[in-house]
Amino acid sequence: MISKLLPRPLLHPRRSTTALPVNHFAPELLATMGNGSKAQQKRERNAKAAGGVAKSQLKVNEAAKNIQCVVCKQTFLGTANLATLNQHAENKHNKTAADCFPGKA
Repeated sequence: MISKLLPRPLLHPRRSTTALPVNHFAPELLATMGNGSKAQQKRERNAKAAGGVAKSQLKVNEAAKNIQCVVCKQTFLGTANLATLNQHAENKHNKTAADCFPGKA
């Protein structure tokens, strides 16, 4: 009589007499468990973020070259220091920076 009051154990879908193991999960829950889902979500997020066109710095760098040697017409970035300009003038032309870059030196 007591056995009628106790709940019956879950039965295996294929074998009606065998109880399911304790660590059994329903197949629909397996897809939501673990880190595989997180990794897939991260891949999707990264794909969205990388979806834009790669931007090049070349045009910006060319526009920033506003210092020009009057002898050889080589251009330098506007942030070039006086030591760099002196080195160019001495090594290329055997002159001073004032001769090659009148406005800078």
